[in-house]
Amino acid sequence: MQQIHNNLIVLNVGDVATEEMLNSCLSIYLDGSMSVNDNLDWTQKFINGLSNLCNPQTGDERYKKFRFLVFNPRYKAQNPTPDLKNQEFVNVNDWKLNSMEQAQACFFNFLKKSQSPAPLFSLGIICGQLAAGNPNKTIIRCPIEYASYSTIKYYCNRYGIPCFNSN
Repeated sequence: MQQIHNNLIVLNVGDVATEEMLNSCLSIYLDGSMSVNDNLDWTQKFINGLSNLCNPQTGDERYKKFRFLVFNPRYKAQNPTPDLKNQEFVNVNDWKLNSMEQAQACFFNFLKKSQSPAPLFSLGIICGQLAAGNPNKTIIRCPIEYASYSTIKYYCNRYGIPCFNSN
């Protein structure tokens, strides 16, 4: 857990959100392209930007009265083998699903050159929740150049999820 300042808490894989955190903060789950080989750690850039906006001393007046809780699933695996016998794999995926369920909002960021299928599974879960009538505030950033852009755009159109192109 990282307490950036009074208005921003970041939970990483394995960290547990307390009831107080969930009740007093706007919670956001980050998802999308997460390869540890990416040159750009967009999740840290997102967190830094949010930190600047809601900083109690120097932040934007419109945001510094809010508290945020960010679920950041980016991590470096000790054992990256996707196998149900791999306890790390199971624990990380349990944390991601639990965090996604707890969050009030989800932000997906798909990078142009990413080929990772994992965020598509997460998006499918969100769409399933929306189809079942469970409200969720989801926003997607997806460039046209992303390999599965048409699939993303289709689901966004079908379920009314805002999808912004970075171009």
